[in-house]
Amino acid sequence: MDVDDGDPGAISGKVAIRSGDNFKFKTYWVVLKGTRLLLYKNEKSKKPSRTLWISYWEAEKFDKETLDYFKADHPESVVDLEQFMGETKGYRCFATGGLFLLKFESEEVGKEWNRLVLDVLHANFARAEMEEKHELCSSFQRIVSEQTCEQLMGRHLLLESLQSAGFTDSSPLRPIDAPDKIKFGYVKALLGSDGDENDENGVWGESWVRLYFVLLPGNVYAYEKSSDPHPRQHLCINKIGVERSEKDKKVLNVSTPLRTLSVKFRDEYQMFDWLHGLMKASKESNAGTLLANMHRELNNTLVALMTEKAPLSDDDLLVQVHLMADEDWSGKKAKVRTFSLKKGGSFVLGREASVNIFLDDSNISRAHAKIDVDVRGGCRVADLGSGNGTKVNGKYIEPHAAVTAGDVLVIGKSTIVSVGKVVDQAKLDEALAYRKQQLLDKEQRSKSVDLV
Repeated sequence: MDVDDGDPGAISGKVAIRSGDNFKFKTYWVVLKGTRLLLYKNEKSKKPSRTLWISYWEAEKFDKETLDYFKADHPESVVDLEQFMGETKGYRCFATGGLFLLKFESEEVGKEWNRLVLDVLHANFARAEMEEKHELCSSFQRIVSEQTCEQLMGRHLLLESLQSAGFTDSSPLRPIDAPDKIKFGYVKALLGSDGDENDENGVWGESWVRLYFVLLPGNVYAYEKSSDPHPRQHLCINKIGVERSEKDKKVLNVSTPLRTLSVKFRDEYQMFDWLHGLMKASKESNAGTLLANMHRELNNTLVALMTEKAPLSDDDLLVQVHLMADEDWSGKKAKVRTFSLKKGGSFVLGREASVNIFLDDSNISRAHAKIDVDVRGGCRVADLGSGNGTKVNGKYIEPHAAVTAGDVLVIGKSTIVSVGKVVDQAKLDEALAYRKQQLLDKEQRSKSVDLV
Protein backbone atom coordinates (compact mmCIF):
# COMPACT_ATOMS: atom_id res chain seq x y z
CA MET A 1 0.00 0.00 0.00
CA ASP A 2 1.49 3.31 -1.09
CA VAL A 3 0.47 6.87 -0.24
CA ASP A 4 1.45 9.63 -2.66
CA ASP A 5 2.89 12.46 -0.59
CA GLY A 6 2.37 14.87 -3.48
CA ASP A 7 -1.37 14.24 -3.32
CA PRO A 8 -2.62 13.73 0.25
CA GLY A 9 -5.89 12.27 -1.07
CA ALA A 10 -4.20 9.59 -3.17
CA ILE A 11 -3.68 6.00 -2.05
CA SER A 12 -2.98 2.84 -4.05
CA GLY A 13 -2.91 -0.91 -3.63
CA LYS A 14 -4.41 -4.24 -4.69
CA VAL A 15 -8.21 -4.31 -4.56
CA ALA A 16 -10.65 -7.05 -5.61
CA ILE A 17 -13.69 -5.60 -7.41
CA ARG A 18 -17.00 -7.10 -8.46
CA SER A 19 -19.69 -5.35 -10.51
CA GLY A 20 -23.29 -5.97 -11.53
CA ASP A 21 -24.44 -9.59 -11.39
CA ASN A 22 -20.94 -10.89 -11.96
CA PHE A 23 -20.16 -13.47 -9.30
CA LYS A 24 -16.44 -13.20 -9.85
CA PHE A 25 -14.06 -10.72 -8.21
CA LYS A 26 -11.20 -9.38 -10.31
CA THR A 27 -8.04 -7.93 -8.75
CA TYR A 28 -6.68 -4.58 -9.93
CA TRP A 29 -3.99 -2.19 -8.81
CA VAL A 30 -6.21 0.73 -7.78
CA VAL A 31 -5.17 4.36 -7.33
CA LEU A 32 -7.39 6.98 -5.69
CA LYS A 33 -7.05 10.36 -7.42
CA GLY A 34 -9.56 12.93 -6.26
CA THR A 35 -13.01 11.42 -6.74
CA ARG A 36 -11.70 8.89 -9.26
CA LEU A 37 -10.61 5.30 -8.83
CA LEU A 38 -8.03 4.40 -11.51
CA LEU A 39 -7.93 0.66 -12.15
CA TYR A 40 -4.69 -0.79 -13.55
CA LYS A 41 -3.99 -4.39 -14.56
CA ASN A 42 -0.95 -4.37 -12.29
CA GLU A 43 1.37 -1.99 -10.46
CA LYS A 44 3.64 -1.55 -13.52
CA SER A 45 0.87 -0.65 -15.99
CA LYS A 46 1.17 2.86 -17.41
CA LYS A 47 -2.45 3.40 -18.40
CA PRO A 48 -5.55 2.50 -16.36
CA SER A 49 -7.83 -0.15 -17.81
CA ARG A 50 -10.86 1.48 -16.22
CA THR A 51 -11.87 4.62 -14.38
CA LEU A 52 -14.63 4.85 -11.78
CA TRP A 53 -15.98 8.28 -10.81
CA ILE A 54 -17.06 7.90 -7.18
CA SER A 55 -20.47 9.29 -6.29
CA TYR A 56 -20.89 7.70 -2.86
CA TRP A 57 -19.07 5.20 -0.65
CA GLU A 58 -20.14 3.10 2.32
CA ALA A 59 -19.35 -0.11 4.19
CA GLU A 60 -21.16 -3.18 2.88
CA LYS A 61 -24.30 -4.06 4.84
CA PHE A 62 -27.45 -6.09 4.28
CA ASP A 63 -31.15 -5.49 4.77
CA LYS A 64 -32.10 -7.52 7.87
CA GLU A 65 -35.78 -7.95 6.91
CA THR A 66 -34.90 -9.43 3.50
CA LEU A 67 -32.27 -11.75 4.94
CA ASP A 68 -34.62 -12.95 7.71
CA TYR A 69 -37.25 -13.72 5.07
CA PHE A 70 -34.68 -15.65 3.04
CA LYS A 71 -33.59 -17.64 6.10
CA ALA A 72 -37.17 -18.55 6.93
CA ASP A 73 -37.92 -19.63 3.36
CA HIS A 74 -34.62 -21.51 2.87
CA PRO A 75 -33.51 -22.82 6.29
CA GLU A 76 -31.09 -25.25 4.63
CA SER A 77 -29.16 -22.27 3.22
CA VAL A 78 -28.63 -20.33 6.46
CA VAL A 79 -25.03 -21.50 6.92
CA ASP A 80 -24.24 -20.80 3.28
CA LEU A 81 -25.82 -17.36 3.56
CA GLU A 82 -23.72 -16.41 6.57
CA GLN A 83 -20.61 -17.70 4.79
CA PHE A 84 -21.55 -15.82 1.61
CA MET A 85 -22.03 -12.58 3.55
CA GLY A 86 -18.60 -13.06 5.10
CA GLU A 87 -17.03 -13.67 1.70
CA THR A 88 -18.52 -10.51 0.21
CA LYS A 89 -17.89 -8.22 3.16
CA GLY A 90 -16.24 -5.05 1.97
CA TYR A 91 -17.22 -1.59 0.75
CA ARG A 92 -19.77 -0.39 -1.76
CA CYS A 93 -18.79 2.18 -4.33
CA PHE A 94 -21.55 3.99 -6.21
CA ALA A 95 -19.97 5.21 -9.45
CA THR A 96 -20.83 6.22 -13.00
CA GLY A 97 -21.06 2.58 -14.10
CA GLY A 98 -23.36 1.47 -11.29
CA LEU A 99 -22.78 -0.30 -7.98
CA PHE A 100 -19.42 -1.98 -7.25
CA LEU A 101 -18.22 -4.09 -4.34
CA LEU A 102 -14.60 -3.71 -3.24
CA LYS A 103 -12.66 -6.13 -1.03
CA PHE A 104 -9.27 -5.32 0.52
CA GLU A 105 -6.34 -7.44 1.66
CA SER A 106 -7.16 -6.90 5.35
CA GLU A 107 -9.65 -5.14 7.60
CA GLU A 108 -7.06 -2.51 8.52
CA VAL A 109 -6.34 -1.71 4.87
CA GLY A 110 -10.07 -1.41 4.18
CA LYS A 111 -10.52 1.03 7.06
CA GLU A 112 -7.64 3.18 5.75
CA TRP A 113 -9.20 3.31 2.28
CA ASN A 114 -12.59 4.05 3.81
CA ARG A 115 -11.18 6.99 5.79
CA LEU A 116 -9.38 8.54 2.83
CA VAL A 117 -12.27 8.10 0.37
CA LEU A 118 -14.77 9.64 2.78
CA ASP A 119 -12.38 12.58 3.38
CA VAL A 120 -12.18 13.15 -0.39
CA LEU A 121 -15.95 12.95 -0.85
CA HIS A 122 -16.66 15.35 2.02
CA ALA A 123 -14.09 17.74 0.57
CA ASN A 124 -15.72 17.68 -2.87
CA PHE A 125 -19.43 17.50 -2.03
CA ALA A 126 -21.57 19.70 0.21
CA ARG A 127 -22.86 18.22 3.46
CA ALA A 128 -26.50 18.46 2.32
CA GLU A 129 -25.63 16.61 -0.88
CA MET A 130 -23.88 13.82 1.06
CA GLU A 131 -26.88 13.44 3.37
CA GLU A 132 -29.20 13.24 0.36
CA LYS A 133 -26.99 10.53 -1.19
CA HIS A 134 -26.97 8.62 2.09
CA GLU A 135 -30.78 8.55 2.16
CA LEU A 136 -30.90 7.49 -1.48
CA CYS A 137 -28.38 4.69 -0.99
CA SER A 138 -30.20 3.49 2.13
CA SER A 139 -33.24 2.87 -0.08
CA PHE A 140 -31.08 0.48 -2.14
CA GLN A 141 -30.41 -1.81 0.83
CA ARG A 142 -33.37 -4.08 0.20
CA ILE A 143 -32.67 -4.31 -3.55
CA VAL A 144 -29.01 -5.17 -2.98
CA SER A 145 -29.90 -7.73 -0.33
CA GLU A 146 -32.47 -9.36 -2.63
CA GLN A 147 -29.82 -9.53 -5.33
CA THR A 148 -27.48 -11.21 -2.83
CA CYS A 149 -30.11 -13.85 -2.06
CA GLU A 150 -30.73 -14.42 -5.78
CA GLN A 151 -27.01 -14.91 -6.37
CA LEU A 152 -26.85 -17.41 -3.53
CA MET A 153 -29.82 -19.32 -4.96
CA GLY A 154 -28.05 -19.30 -8.34
CA ARG A 155 -25.08 -20.96 -6.67
CA HIS A 156 -27.41 -23.57 -5.13
CA LEU A 157 -29.06 -24.27 -8.49
CA LEU A 158 -25.64 -24.80 -10.04
CA LEU A 159 -24.58 -27.21 -7.30
CA GLU A 160 -27.88 -29.08 -7.46
CA SER A 161 -27.65 -29.47 -11.25
CA LEU A 162 -24.08 -30.77 -10.94
CA GLN A 163 -25.08 -33.26 -8.26
CA SER A 164 -28.16 -34.45 -10.16
CA ALA A 165 -25.94 -35.08 -13.19
CA GLY A 166 -23.56 -37.13 -11.05
CA PHE A 167 -20.82 -34.52 -10.63
CA THR A 168 -19.85 -34.29 -6.97
CA ASP A 169 -16.79 -32.96 -5.16
CA SER A 170 -15.35 -36.48 -5.19
CA SER A 171 -16.24 -37.14 -8.83
CA PRO A 172 -13.30 -37.08 -11.24
CA LEU A 173 -15.62 -35.96 -14.01
CA ARG A 174 -16.68 -32.42 -14.85
CA PRO A 175 -19.61 -31.39 -17.07
CA ILE A 176 -17.04 -30.50 -19.71
CA ASP A 177 -15.85 -34.16 -19.66
CA ALA A 178 -19.30 -35.79 -19.51
CA PRO A 179 -19.76 -38.67 -21.97
CA ASP A 180 -23.36 -37.64 -22.74
CA LYS A 181 -22.51 -34.17 -24.04
CA ILE A 182 -24.94 -33.11 -26.75
CA LYS A 183 -22.92 -30.18 -28.03
CA PHE A 184 -19.82 -28.22 -27.04
CA GLY A 185 -17.63 -25.44 -28.40
CA TYR A 186 -16.89 -21.72 -28.26
CA VAL A 187 -19.78 -19.27 -28.67
CA LYS A 188 -20.11 -15.59 -27.74
CA ALA A 189 -22.49 -14.63 -24.91
CA LEU A 190 -23.71 -11.20 -23.78
CA LEU A 191 -22.56 -10.69 -20.20
CA GLY A 192 -21.84 -7.90 -17.76
CA SER A 193 -18.49 -6.46 -18.82
CA ASP A 194 -15.57 -8.22 -17.17
CA GLY A 195 -12.93 -7.22 -19.68
CA ASP A 196 -10.25 -4.58 -19.53
CA GLU A 197 -11.82 -1.81 -21.57
CA ASN A 198 -14.23 1.02 -20.75
CA ASP A 199 -16.65 2.53 -23.16
CA GLU A 200 -15.95 6.12 -24.18
CA ASN A 201 -17.45 7.41 -20.92
CA GLY A 202 -15.46 5.04 -18.71
CA VAL A 203 -18.59 3.03 -17.88
CA TRP A 204 -18.79 -0.71 -17.34
CA GLY A 205 -21.56 -2.26 -19.34
CA GLU A 206 -22.52 -5.40 -21.23
CA SER A 207 -20.20 -6.94 -23.78
CA TRP A 208 -19.89 -10.05 -25.93
CA VAL A 209 -17.62 -12.60 -24.25
CA ARG A 210 -16.29 -15.72 -25.97
CA LEU A 211 -17.07 -18.71 -23.73
CA TYR A 212 -16.76 -22.47 -24.03
CA PHE A 213 -20.28 -23.92 -23.83
CA VAL A 214 -21.12 -27.50 -22.88
CA LEU A 215 -24.67 -28.66 -23.58
CA LEU A 216 -26.00 -31.55 -21.46
CA PRO A 217 -29.54 -32.88 -21.03
CA GLY A 218 -31.42 -30.19 -19.09
CA ASN A 219 -28.38 -27.96 -18.51
CA VAL A 220 -25.88 -25.76 -20.30
CA TYR A 221 -22.56 -24.75 -18.72
CA ALA A 222 -20.24 -21.95 -19.89
CA TYR A 223 -16.52 -21.85 -19.14
CA GLU A 224 -14.02 -19.07 -19.78
CA LYS A 225 -11.67 -21.73 -21.20
CA SER A 226 -12.11 -25.38 -22.02
CA SER A 227 -9.44 -26.21 -19.41
CA ASP A 228 -11.21 -24.42 -16.53
CA PRO A 229 -12.32 -26.66 -13.62
CA HIS A 230 -15.50 -24.70 -12.84
CA PRO A 231 -18.12 -23.08 -15.11
CA ARG A 232 -18.61 -19.33 -15.09
CA GLN A 233 -22.28 -19.47 -16.08
CA HIS A 234 -25.03 -22.08 -15.81
CA LEU A 235 -28.52 -22.26 -17.25
CA CYS A 236 -31.19 -24.86 -16.50
CA ILE A 237 -32.89 -25.51 -19.86
CA ASN A 238 -35.59 -28.09 -19.16
CA LYS A 239 -38.14 -25.47 -20.25
CA ILE A 240 -36.96 -22.78 -22.66
CA GLY A 241 -38.16 -20.31 -25.24
CA VAL A 242 -35.89 -19.30 -28.11
CA GLU A 243 -36.10 -16.44 -30.59
CA ARG A 244 -33.76 -14.73 -33.03
CA SER A 245 -32.91 -11.10 -32.39
CA GLU A 246 -34.58 -8.60 -34.70
CA LYS A 247 -31.43 -6.43 -34.74
CA ASP A 248 -28.95 -9.21 -35.46
CA LYS A 249 -30.10 -12.49 -37.01
CA LYS A 250 -26.95 -14.20 -35.73
CA VAL A 251 -28.06 -13.59 -32.10
CA LEU A 252 -30.28 -16.13 -30.34
CA ASN A 253 -32.12 -15.25 -27.13
CA VAL A 254 -32.60 -18.29 -24.88
CA SER A 255 -35.19 -17.67 -22.13
CA THR A 256 -35.96 -19.77 -19.05
CA PRO A 257 -38.42 -19.04 -16.23
CA LEU A 258 -35.52 -17.43 -14.31
CA ARG A 259 -33.43 -15.55 -16.86
CA THR A 260 -32.54 -14.89 -20.49
CA LEU A 261 -29.18 -15.54 -22.12
CA SER A 262 -28.21 -13.97 -25.46
CA VAL A 263 -25.68 -15.87 -27.57
CA LYS A 264 -24.09 -14.80 -30.87
CA PHE A 265 -23.07 -17.33 -33.50
CA ARG A 266 -20.57 -17.14 -36.34
CA ASP A 267 -23.34 -17.62 -38.93
CA GLU A 268 -26.81 -19.06 -39.41
CA TYR A 269 -25.44 -22.56 -39.94
CA GLN A 270 -23.76 -22.63 -36.53
CA MET A 271 -26.95 -21.25 -34.95
CA PHE A 272 -28.99 -24.01 -36.63
CA ASP A 273 -26.60 -26.66 -35.27
CA TRP A 274 -26.78 -25.35 -31.67
CA LEU A 275 -30.54 -24.81 -31.91
CA HIS A 276 -30.90 -28.49 -32.76
CA GLY A 277 -28.82 -29.32 -29.68
CA LEU A 278 -31.00 -27.11 -27.47
CA MET A 279 -34.10 -28.88 -28.73
CA LYS A 280 -32.59 -32.27 -27.81
CA ALA A 281 -31.40 -31.05 -24.38
CA SER A 282 -34.69 -29.46 -23.27
CA LYS A 283 -37.94 -31.14 -22.27
CA GLU A 284 -40.21 -28.34 -23.44
CA SER A 285 -39.32 -25.62 -25.98
CA ASN A 286 -40.32 -23.88 -29.19
CA ALA A 287 -36.97 -24.74 -30.77
CA GLY A 288 -38.58 -27.13 -33.24
CA THR A 289 -40.70 -24.37 -34.80
CA LEU A 290 -37.70 -22.08 -35.16
CA LEU A 291 -35.63 -24.94 -36.59
CA ALA A 292 -38.25 -25.59 -39.27
CA ASN A 293 -38.30 -21.91 -40.25
CA MET A 294 -34.49 -21.74 -40.36
CA HIS A 295 -34.33 -24.97 -42.38
CA ARG A 296 -36.48 -23.43 -45.13
CA GLU A 297 -34.43 -20.23 -45.05
CA LEU A 298 -31.07 -22.01 -45.20
CA ASN A 299 -32.29 -24.42 -47.87
CA ASN A 300 -33.23 -21.48 -50.10
CA THR A 301 -29.79 -19.95 -49.46
CA LEU A 302 -28.01 -23.20 -50.36
CA VAL A 303 -30.05 -23.59 -53.52
CA ALA A 304 -29.02 -20.09 -54.57
CA LEU A 305 -25.36 -20.82 -53.81
CA MET A 306 -25.42 -24.12 -55.66
CA THR A 307 -27.17 -22.75 -58.77
CA GLU A 308 -25.03 -23.39 -61.80
CA LYS A 309 -23.14 -20.41 -63.15
CA ALA A 310 -21.63 -19.91 -66.57
CA PRO A 311 -18.84 -22.46 -67.14
CA LEU A 312 -15.28 -21.25 -67.44
CA SER A 313 -13.96 -20.94 -70.97
CA ASP A 314 -10.55 -22.26 -71.93
CA ASP A 315 -9.12 -18.75 -71.53
CA ASP A 316 -10.64 -18.43 -68.02
CA LEU A 317 -9.30 -21.72 -66.64
CA LEU A 318 -7.03 -19.99 -64.12
CA VAL A 319 -7.07 -18.21 -60.78
CA GLN A 320 -5.14 -15.11 -59.78
CA VAL A 321 -3.89 -14.96 -56.19
CA HIS A 322 -3.40 -11.53 -54.57
CA LEU A 323 -1.37 -12.16 -51.41
CA MET A 324 -1.73 -9.11 -49.15
CA ALA A 325 1.04 -8.25 -46.70
CA ASP A 326 0.20 -6.10 -43.68
CA GLU A 327 1.52 -2.94 -45.32
CA ASP A 328 -0.39 -3.51 -48.57
CA TRP A 329 -3.59 -1.68 -47.69
CA SER A 330 -4.50 -0.37 -51.12
CA GLY A 331 -3.69 -3.54 -53.03
CA LYS A 332 -1.36 -1.65 -55.35
CA LYS A 333 1.66 -3.47 -53.92
CA ALA A 334 0.00 -6.87 -53.92
CA LYS A 335 1.98 -9.62 -55.59
CA VAL A 336 -0.24 -11.43 -58.08
CA ARG A 337 0.41 -15.09 -58.89
CA THR A 338 -1.50 -17.05 -61.53
CA PHE A 339 -2.32 -20.76 -61.41
CA SER A 340 -3.80 -22.77 -64.28
CA LEU A 341 -6.81 -25.03 -63.73
CA LYS A 342 -7.87 -28.08 -65.70
CA LYS A 343 -11.34 -29.33 -66.50
CA GLY A 344 -12.28 -32.37 -64.43
CA GLY A 345 -9.71 -31.53 -61.74
CA SER A 346 -9.71 -30.58 -58.03
CA PHE A 347 -7.31 -27.99 -56.63
CA VAL A 348 -6.65 -27.55 -52.91
CA LEU A 349 -5.46 -24.16 -51.64
CA GLY A 350 -3.54 -23.89 -48.35
CA ARG A 351 -0.23 -23.31 -46.66
CA GLU A 352 0.89 -26.94 -46.64
CA ALA A 353 3.58 -27.70 -49.21
CA SER A 354 1.71 -30.74 -50.55
CA VAL A 355 -1.41 -28.84 -51.71
CA ASN A 356 -2.02 -27.93 -55.35
CA ILE A 357 -1.91 -24.16 -54.81
CA PHE A 358 0.55 -23.28 -52.03
CA LEU A 359 -0.15 -19.97 -50.26
CA ASP A 360 2.51 -18.56 -47.95
CA ASP A 361 0.09 -16.96 -45.51
CA SER A 362 -0.14 -17.62 -41.76
CA ASN A 363 -3.82 -16.59 -41.71
CA ILE A 364 -4.99 -19.61 -43.69
CA SER A 365 -5.25 -23.29 -42.82
CA ARG A 366 -2.95 -26.03 -44.10
CA ALA A 367 -5.73 -27.23 -46.39
CA HIS A 368 -8.02 -24.20 -46.49
CA ALA A 369 -10.29 -24.46 -49.53
CA LYS A 370 -10.81 -26.54 -52.67
CA ILE A 371 -11.75 -25.55 -56.21
CA ASP A 372 -13.49 -28.23 -58.31
CA VAL A 373 -13.80 -27.84 -62.09
CA ASP A 374 -16.01 -30.32 -63.92
CA VAL A 375 -15.47 -31.52 -67.49
CA ARG A 376 -17.76 -28.78 -68.86
CA GLY A 377 -15.89 -26.02 -67.04
CA GLY A 378 -18.39 -25.60 -64.20
CA CYS A 379 -16.51 -24.34 -61.14
CA ARG A 380 -17.26 -24.70 -57.41
CA VAL A 381 -15.31 -23.67 -54.34
CA ALA A 382 -15.64 -25.41 -50.95
CA ASP A 383 -14.24 -24.44 -47.55
CA LEU A 384 -12.39 -27.36 -45.92
CA GLY A 385 -13.24 -26.50 -42.31
CA SER A 386 -10.75 -23.65 -42.11
CA GLY A 387 -10.31 -21.48 -39.03
CA ASN A 388 -10.97 -18.11 -40.71
CA GLY A 389 -13.46 -19.24 -43.34
CA THR A 390 -13.79 -18.51 -47.06
CA LYS A 391 -15.80 -15.70 -48.66
CA VAL A 392 -17.18 -15.52 -52.19
CA ASN A 393 -18.10 -12.00 -53.29
CA GLY A 394 -18.27 -10.83 -49.68
CA LYS A 395 -20.30 -13.74 -48.23
CA TYR A 396 -19.04 -16.71 -46.24
CA ILE A 397 -19.65 -20.04 -47.95
CA GLU A 398 -20.86 -23.17 -46.17
CA PRO A 399 -20.36 -25.76 -47.37
CA HIS A 400 -19.64 -24.66 -50.97
CA ALA A 401 -20.65 -22.25 -53.71
CA ALA A 402 -20.65 -22.10 -57.49
CA VAL A 403 -18.30 -19.53 -59.03
CA THR A 404 -17.61 -18.21 -62.47
CA ALA A 405 -15.25 -15.83 -64.23
CA GLY A 406 -14.95 -12.51 -62.36
CA ASP A 407 -15.91 -13.88 -58.92
CA VAL A 408 -13.61 -12.96 -56.03
CA LEU A 409 -12.73 -15.18 -53.05
CA VAL A 410 -11.25 -14.10 -49.73
CA ILE A 411 -9.21 -16.96 -48.28
CA GLY A 412 -8.61 -16.47 -44.56
CA LYS A 413 -7.85 -12.86 -43.72
CA SER A 414 -5.21 -11.80 -46.20
CA THR A 415 -5.32 -13.80 -49.44
CA ILE A 416 -7.62 -12.72 -52.26
CA VAL A 417 -8.29 -15.03 -55.19
CA SER A 418 -9.97 -13.90 -58.42
CA VAL A 419 -11.40 -16.54 -60.74
CA GLY A 420 -10.82 -16.33 -64.47
CA LYS A 421 -8.85 -14.10 -66.78
CA VAL A 422 -11.24 -11.15 -66.44
CA VAL A 423 -11.29 -9.52 -63.00
CA ASP A 424 -14.43 -7.84 -61.68
CA GLN A 425 -12.83 -4.68 -60.28
CA ALA A 426 -15.81 -3.80 -58.05
CA LYS A 427 -15.70 -7.21 -56.35
CA LEU A 428 -11.92 -6.98 -56.03
CA ASP A 429 -12.16 -3.51 -54.45
CA GLU A 430 -14.71 -4.83 -51.96
CA ALA A 431 -12.39 -7.69 -50.99
CA LEU A 432 -9.46 -5.28 -50.61
CA ALA A 433 -11.59 -3.00 -48.39
CA TYR A 434 -12.41 -6.01 -46.20
CA ARG A 435 -8.72 -6.78 -45.82
CA LYS A 436 -7.94 -3.13 -45.03
CA GLN A 437 -10.50 -3.16 -42.21
CA GLN A 438 -8.91 -6.34 -40.83
CA LEU A 439 -5.53 -4.59 -40.73
CA LEU A 440 -6.95 -1.46 -39.10
CA ASP A 441 -8.59 -3.58 -36.38
CA LYS A 442 -5.31 -5.44 -35.85
CA GLU A 443 -3.38 -2.18 -35.55
CA GLN A 444 -5.91 -0.75 -33.09
CA ARG A 445 -5.69 -3.85 -30.88
CA SER A 446 -1.89 -3.64 -31.00
CA LYS A 447 -1.94 0.00 -29.91
CA SER A 448 -4.32 -0.78 -27.05
CA VAL A 449 -1.99 -3.51 -25.78
CA ASP A 450 1.08 -1.26 -26.04
CA LEU A 451 -0.59 1.54 -24.07
CA VAL A 452 -1.57 -0.70 -21.15
